[in-house]
Amino acid sequence: MNDFQKGILSLLKASLLEIEPSQPIDMDFRTVYDFAEKQQIVAALYYGISQVPAYTSHPLFGAFFSRFCMYLSHNADQMDTIIRICKAFDEAGVDYMPVKGTLLKPMYPSPEMRTMGD
Repeated sequence: MNDFQKGILSLLKASLLEIEPSQPIDMDFRTVYDFAEKQQIVAALYYGISQVPAYTSHPLFGAFFSRFCMYLSHNADQMDTIIRICKAFDEAGVDYMPVKGTLLKPMYPSPEMRTMGD
């Protein structure tokens, strides 16, 4: 495992466990941002990144925060839709089974950390 991968894992761990990143973070923020976008883990990395002063003072942090806010909004829309669909199925007596992201989101410290395309 290279230093970049260790740094990303440190940020993810910090986000998920709500702790400070343990790995020294000396990665280029542009590279981290691009990686997070490509892997769709902006929301998952945000909480760890927000604890690193070198990142929060970086000019690109505003763009990262904007993307995080987009994930918050998207998550709220998805969860509202899921609730409405489940309620409609219940009222109609239709058997259904939520899968994958719908069931996994509540297991994360913050549901927006688990993106889903449903």
